[in-house]
Amino acid sequence: MSGKRKTSALVFTLAVFAYTLASAILLVHSEQLNGHRFIYPLDDSYIHLSIARNMALHGSFGINAGEYAAATSAPLWTLMLSAVLRIAGIRETSALAMSFCSGLLLLLVCFLLLRRLEAGMTVQILAYGLIVFATPMPLLGLSGMEHLLHAAVVILIVFGAGSVLASEAPPLIGIAPLLALIAAGVLVRFETLFVAAIFAGFLLLGKRWLISFLVAMAAAIPVLLTGAISVSHGWFWMPASILIKSQKAPVTGLSTLLQAGRSRRKCLIRNSAPANSVSRHEFALALSHLARVQDRIRDRLDAGNFTVYFFVPPSIRRNWLADAIRSISGGAGYSGHRGRSE
Repeated sequence: MSGKRKTSALVFTLAVFAYTLASAILLVHSEQLNGHRFIYPLDDSYIHLSIARNMALHGSFGINAGEYAAATSAPLWTLMLSAVLRIAGIRETSALAMSFCSGLLLLLVCFLLLRRLEAGMTVQILAYGLIVFATPMPLLGLSGMEHLLHAAVVILIVFGAGSVLASEAPPLIGIAPLLALIAAGVLVRFETLFVAAIFAGFLLLGKRWLISFLVAMAAAIPVLLTGAISVSHGWFWMPASILIKSQKAPVTGLSTLLQAGRSRRKCLIRNSAPANSVSRHEFALALSHLARVQDRIRDRLDAGNFTVYFFVPPSIRRNWLADAIRSISGGAGYSGHRGRSE
């Protein structure tokens, strides 16, 4: 192994160590503040787990067993999680293991690309430092969510797109892996559509019509397929998370983020409810109660300091959850049909 390769391997190893150590410190600190039990920082992680559990045990994609609900804009992540639960058993920490390993994959992708670009030691240290601590990877690695996997996919897409744009006329068969990666990226997280749109736009500027069309189709087909499946089950074309985000609201801190939820709920109320869901009136009541729950969250947290939520004691969270369940079920146990995931 040459000296430069040894240096790259050493810097990569240090980055993995820094990511693992920071994640371990956060994990231990979080458990100490939450009664020696790990709690995910977002409810979205539990929504993924609920859907994945139903997929693994009942073969139904939804929050409740036997009921379809497009409550996530990251369907591939949820399917991967359901496969893990099916193989390894129903464990709450499965999502934690997946998100942490996704961070390792992200670092591996960066290592391979930096080595291919023959980046110097200073550039590598700076790149790994920004990726690990500015992202921040340790917090996302403990989220049980798909963000780090999505980051790895997007980096590969951007690298491949740059290669295509820099080449004169790449063979169509040569961009097939990139098109497949774009399609997979959209399924990992729908926000990959924006990356594909930018890539297709640059191709149009270069008058490379066919490749631009193929990129657009690679990004659109997964959305059309998942939408068609949802409609066939009596759902909307878009997942609930996309519907909630459809109204713009300025976000300058946690307080405004919670206040934005009030206006976004109107979007869901305006849509007619599917036949197999709760009535529009019941759904509106549940969303109305969510405003009071959000007020309680805002009162307990410092505005703009979102990471504080990671260390909220479980007793407070249980009170919030109990309030929401009582509002939806009328005190008779959980019977909700909708969920939301980022």
